[in-house]
Amino acid sequence: MNIDLINLITNKESSINIDSDINIPESLIKDSNIKKLDSLHLKGNISKILDEYTFTGTITGNMVLPDDLTLDDVTIPINIDFDEIFTENTKEDENNLTIIQNKLDIIPFLWQNIVLEVPLKVIGDGNRNIKKAGDGWRLITEEELASSKNSPFSNLEELINSRKE
Repeated sequence: MNIDLINLITNKESSINIDSDINIPESLIKDSNIKKLDSLHLKGNISKILDEYTFTGTITGNMVLPDDLTLDDVTIPINIDFDEIFTENTKEDENNLTIIQNKLDIIPFLWQNIVLEVPLKVIGDGNRNIKKAGDGWRLITEEELASSKNSPFSNLEELINSRKE
């Protein structure tokens, strides 16, 4: 999503208001833990004072993530406030906001802010009280598996060691 800054650069306007739906490219989403982004909306403002630009706003919508226990889809609401200052001379590696030919591509910046909001662990409401043990079985963590001498592979290790002798 490119924002034309020519009216700010030439001082014809003091700010640009943005109130728009946004689409994050599928190529960015596929390399993340996010399954889908729904109803993303950007409401913001870009203003210029001397040589500095200020980009403020809010991103709202929903992200769909896999449940950590069942891999079912879990919808997480997004409500991200941001406030970023940049200049015309900002290098691309310093900031995701870079003016190229009087236009500002805000998608990399918005994507960075969305990714920062992805929770580390997601458990859907229906899975909070999920049964973690039963008749002859129990759910264990990877840490418990690594430290346990009763791992599912212990019998296999014993068999391999006995054949070596």
